[in-house]
Amino acid sequence: MADVDVLLSDIGLHDRTNARGTFRLTGVPPGVHTLSARRVGYGLLDARVEFTARHSRDKGIVLSRVTSLDSVRVVAARTTLGVGLAAFEERRATGLGKFVTPEQMRANEHRKVVDMLRVSTGLRILTRSDCKVIPSDICKPLSPTARYAVSTRISHIYPCFLEVWLDGAKLSRGGDPDWRNACDLDMLPVSGLEVIEVYRSAAEVPTASGGASAQCGTLLLWSRQP
Repeated sequence: MADVDVLLSDIGLHDRTNARGTFRLTGVPPGVHTLSARRVGYGLLDARVEFTARHSRDKGIVLSRVTSLDSVRVVAARTTLGVGLAAFEERRATGLGKFVTPEQMRANEHRKVVDMLRVSTGLRILTRSDCKVIPSDICKPLSPTARYAVSTRISHIYPCFLEVWLDGAKLSRGGDPDWRNACDLDMLPVSGLEVIEVYRSAAEVPTASGGASAQCGTLLLWSRQP
C-alpha cells in the first residue's frame, strides 16, 4: 500500500511507503523502539520492534480499513483562554502543562531557573556533556557552559529545543533545525521571575503562544511584578 506514514515515534525517524508499499528507515540506534503506521481511511498501528547494531530488520505492516460513520454535528460554546501573566491561574486550571507558582519561585530564589525546571516540572535539560550521545553537528553551536530545555518526547539522540517566551515575547524559536537559536536558561535568574509555565508538547501550548506550531513544546516565563 502506498502513502503510508511510518514513524519511529520515540526517535523521530520517518518515511512514507512508495508505490510498491515499501519503506526504509536508516540510522536507527540499537534497542526497542515504537513503530507507528498510519494512512487516511485506515486504523493506526503501533508496534514495539527490537533493532540490533549493524543488522537490517524487515517488518511487514498490515493496516485495517476504518468503517466510515455518518457525520455528527457538535455545537459548543467557544472558550478562549486569557493571555498574559494575569491569566496564569486560568491556564493552570485547564490541567495542561506544568506550572511553577510565585510561592515556589520565592522559596527558591537561590537556585537557577534551569534547576527549578528540572525539579519542579521534570523538564529535560541539554548541556555540552550530552555531546557523547548526540550528533556532532548539533553540539558544535552549543555554548560549553549553557543549558537548554529540550522536549522529552524526542530521543536523547535527536533533541528538540522548546520555544522560550518572556513576558509574551519570543526569545527563541524551537524545533529540530534551530540549534543555534536555542535559549541559554542560565542567563535568567529566578529572583527576576514571577512564574513559569511549561508545555511539553504542541497539544498543550496555548494558541497565543504558538499553539500547534510549537512542535517541541513551549516555555513561558513571566517577570516579577514590582
